[in-house]
Amino acid sequence: MSEIPFERLGIPIEHRKALLPDAPLKLREAAASGALPVPAAVGIAISFALLGDSESSVRDASAGFLCDIDSDKLVGLLTKDTHPKLLEFLVENRVDDHNLQERVVGIRLANERTLRLIAQHGAESVLELLSMNQERLLLEPHLYEEMGRNPAMTAEIHKRMESFLRMHQLLDEGAKEDKKPAKAGPAPAPVKAARPLPSGEKRSLSSSELEAEIAAALSGAPAPVPAGGSLQMFDLDSLGIEGVQGKGADVSGSDLGDFEFSFEEESVDFAWSLISADKSEGGEEEEEEQKSIEQQIAAMTVGHKIKLAYTGNLSVRKILLRDSNKLVSSAVVKSGRMSDSELLAAAGNRNVPSEILNHISRNKEQMRKYPVRVALVTNPKTPVPIALKIMRDLSKSDLRSLSMNRNVSGVVFETATRLYKQKYQK
Repeated sequence: MSEIPFERLGIPIEHRKALLPDAPLKLREAAASGALPVPAAVGIAISFALLGDSESSVRDASAGFLCDIDSDKLVGLLTKDTHPKLLEFLVENRVDDHNLQERVVGIRLANERTLRLIAQHGAESVLELLSMNQERLLLEPHLYEEMGRNPAMTAEIHKRMESFLRMHQLLDEGAKEDKKPAKAGPAPAPVKAARPLPSGEKRSLSSSELEAEIAAALSGAPAPVPAGGSLQMFDLDSLGIEGVQGKGADVSGSDLGDFEFSFEEESVDFAWSLISADKSEGGEEEEEEQKSIEQQIAAMTVGHKIKLAYTGNLSVRKILLRDSNKLVSSAVVKSGRMSDSELLAAAGNRNVPSEILNHISRNKEQMRKYPVRVALVTNPKTPVPIALKIMRDLSKSDLRSLSMNRNVSGVVFETATRLYKQKYQK
């Protein structure tokens, strides 16, 4: 058995005895079958590691335990850091466990083969989730073909994925004609596109809407949705956007072979300058290297930029955070690699898209940092409902400063003024 990455699997030192080279066979068999008195998540990791044991009895015990464990319990033990090969084994050997498949679709580290298995065997609800995972579709557009072979594929899901891939010029038009959903549902009703405001233009709130926003903020109730504030939708077919030859991997067959045990994770095929630590010194050499990095990123597809967002260094993150594609810039925030200073700078940056600020506000770990909350509420680009929610937890001095800040929106300014008077000027 190859060297076990204990730290990566989350196996503490005190629970590694059964995985040592000289561990007795009976102990390994007990560990493989989940019989050791260890935390459930650790037991799963130990059992997975023993899938590579030299003894067939140990391997069989591991496979039996991982295949038979209760679905709800198993799903509760999987996290964003679960080893990709463990996810692959579970999905392949629990092909009818749609509860598991729904969980794995949302784990970014799940490898390509795992997602292809899900695309081929997932239920309609699973395919629905996979079709909405835009990052994954940009990285692996060929999943569209895999899903087309699945009898659970519906006409609605098919059309939505087709439109998305055509928009990003990733659709193989030849495959499009051959792959038809086996289960054709009713055609979705056409949605009239809302008229987009010109770039930079903002709709002014009426006096009644302003009062409603302020009242909601003071009472702690959710902010009301402004009139005409529904999300804008587009029918890409009606826009006449033509697809081009797909840029994804050439996947012509559905045979994925058998699971191969290893601890190897998918490699990152990026130049060292994009993922290595940044140099602290300046100079012409560093400036040239920065230009080279920008050129390399500019030549990448959207999918590769998203992948790089999760592995790139500080220089790369700064560039990708400014990317015009919101999926790319959002991936930088979701990567979890941003330092506190980067996060604070992004939260207070008036030039970042509002989607970035939305992602920051939805991350509980990031929102525990008080300076980040202050930066968000004072950023005029932060959506009003988010700013109003944050405002209620501001300190006296920060709330007072906000009540005198004319750079924020009228709703935020008026609410801060009234809230400060209610709390501190009674």
